Amino acid sequence: MIGDLAGMAGGAIVLASFLLDEANLWDKKQLSYNIANALGALLLAAYAWTIKGYPFLVINSVWCIAASIRSVAMVRHERRKKTKAPVKCL
Repeated sequence: MIGDLAGMAGGAIVLASFLLDEANLWDKKQLSYNIANALGALLLAAYAWTIKGYPFLVINSVWCIAASIRSVAMVRHERRKKTKAPVKCL
């Protein structure tokens, strides 16, 4: 039962992310888009584990890892931009 709910929620998150991107209402370059994809893929991977759907588990695990890596890279990039002090010319 919990696995089914995880699968439905994960599928809904991933599908909503895709549809919003296709409608140009959500940009793939936004951190929230990548976090949503990572969360959705994680929930789908959990569901795949409960039904022993190993190919589905592999696909969604890779998807989750890729979206998580992209999210971390985006956060690091933003932090670097904020911490760089402007160069002062004398």
